[in-house]
Amino acid sequence: MRDKHKFYYYSDYDFINIREYYVGEEALQLRGVLKLVSPLEHEITEDWVAFEHLLDYSFYNILEIEPSERIIIFCPPYNLLSRDNIEKVTEVLFETFNIKGLCITNPGFASLTSMEKNTGTIVYLGDDIIHVSSFFNGKIMKDTVKSANYGFRDLVNLTLKQLLQKGYSFTTSSEKLWVEDICNKLSYVALEPERELQYKKNIEKDYICPDGEVISIKKNRFEPAELFFKPEIIGNDGTPIHKLIYESHSKIDDDLKSTFKEVILTGIGVIPGMDLRLKKELNKIGDSQEFKVKINPFSTHSEFKGASILGQNKEYLKKHVYPLEEFKDFGPQGIHEYY
Repeated sequence: MRDKHKFYYYSDYDFINIREYYVGEEALQLRGVLKLVSPLEHEITEDWVAFEHLLDYSFYNILEIEPSERIIIFCPPYNLLSRDNIEKVTEVLFETFNIKGLCITNPGFASLTSMEKNTGTIVYLGDDIIHVSSFFNGKIMKDTVKSANYGFRDLVNLTLKQLLQKGYSFTTSSEKLWVEDICNKLSYVALEPERELQYKKNIEKDYICPDGEVISIKKNRFEPAELFFKPEIIGNDGTPIHKLIYESHSKIDDDLKSTFKEVILTGIGVIPGMDLRLKKELNKIGDSQEFKVKINPFSTHSEFKGASILGQNKEYLKKHVYPLEEFKDFGPQGIHEYY
């Protein structure tokens, strides 16, 4: 069991408990006096110490559990699925938190499970990554795995750039977070962006900032989202999302392709209109294959929901949980017998 944090007063005005580190909303609220770091970049762990802090915070502050008394189901970030990274995660969880057992679950499979499926194609639109993968009867089809390094963060940054060009000012970190809120509430993907202003009415919307300023947004609602289909507009040489999906689909055996004609979208980067536009673009290049595109109804937390379902499946756990007793004998490398 870990030692309890020591707490101190922060100022004469607000009795804020000072800790070694803060996570999530707490960190954002104190960003003026803290150094903010992210353990992940393009969903690859760059800072394992910060990653441990994130796990510590999740166990003790959010879940309020003692991990040494639990079996943990862990869905790694999509780009953290290499052999070395899986072994590092295994080492951290067993040696730092002394867990009873570990089940590593592919996040794409967990997302499928949230929709009560075990076969299908998952397209994850994350903060700074697009990741495509297909599963057949719960097994990943490794040749179908494709990814590109752009995502929702780039949508926010491009929207910010365009609003600055219109004369709006966002100078503080708090004000820049308003732009993220604008994207969450007002951004969408146009079916025909070049004709959107000509044929669609009531596009312009007002966003009221926390300080009372009103920002009027029109073409900035849909223009930035074109980066998913033309990443070169942000100087990114990644493959456009529709071509990435098609390239992934082309790796499926011909006799199975009809099974994978439905594409499921998940992640924070899934904004309104993305499904309809992707269907249009895919069917443009898809020859005789008719694609269907569906948004996971649990899009922002589908991996969590899927893992929760798997956690109640005794047969799945029996097959995939790496117990502490075996870790003591075989170390981090033993996880691959269960994953």
